[in-house]
Amino acid sequence: ATRSTVTSFDDNSGGIAIQSSNKNNESISTTSKKNNYKTTNAGALAEICDHKKRVDFTITVLTMNRVDSFKRLLASLQATNYDGDLINLVIKIDASADNDEVKDIAESFQFMHGCKKVIVAEKNQGLAMSWFNAWMPKHDFDHGIILEDDIEMAPRVWYIWLKKAWRTYDDATSPADDLAGISLCRQRGVVQLPRRKPKEITNDYRPYLYPLMGSHGFSPHPKQWKKFILWIQTIDVKSFDISMQIFA
Repeated sequence: ATRSTVTSFDDNSGGIAIQSSNKNNESISTTSKKNNYKTTNAGALAEICDHKKRVDFTITVLTMNRVDSFKRLLASLQATNYDGDLINLVIKIDASADNDEVKDIAESFQFMHGCKKVIVAEKNQGLAMSWFNAWMPKHDFDHGIILEDDIEMAPRVWYIWLKKAWRTYDDATSPADDLAGISLCRQRGVVQLPRRKPKEITNDYRPYLYPLMGSHGFSPHPKQWKKFILWIQTIDVKSFDISMQIFA
């Protein structure tokens, strides 16, 4: 199990969509609170980003050109039970010659549970750098989850379970600082080192500790993730030897 973080979006544009770029050479398209919801319910949703039920939780979706799986993931996020919370959705699209359809889907997607932001990279980053640039906690009590576009969430349970898990592991009396994050991998989807046989955890489907990160539905611990990303920024990722001893 683990902890994570979230980003808050402050839109002072008076309802005008913003086009800009950031330090990672990404083109940012932010739809403001006055034009984010083009639906018959637009009036009720206009102030959704300032609603009292808005919480510090960000869903970051990493995608590029896989149209069908991306649409399936978005559908599962739209159908999710967020326990009445209003959250942030960030869709990060890596640069590709054939990602126009994914961009169109992302821009037109009407997220009904909070604020949406779409970020398109100007240069191809690759999967590793997409993860490193996915999300940075703004404080130690931010929370979030990083999702690749080839998975599908369980709408009725994933957010509720994760929210309760963070309440448990965010307890000030819990020695949780040694946790890297919470993963939503199934018990039979245990991450393995190369050339190892498939492994399944048999423990009546209870949470368990494991030395390797499960990337399927990873919710980082805000403190540990921030330390990791700041360290990543000090090294040459392409040449750095990440080999380390893992105890199975």
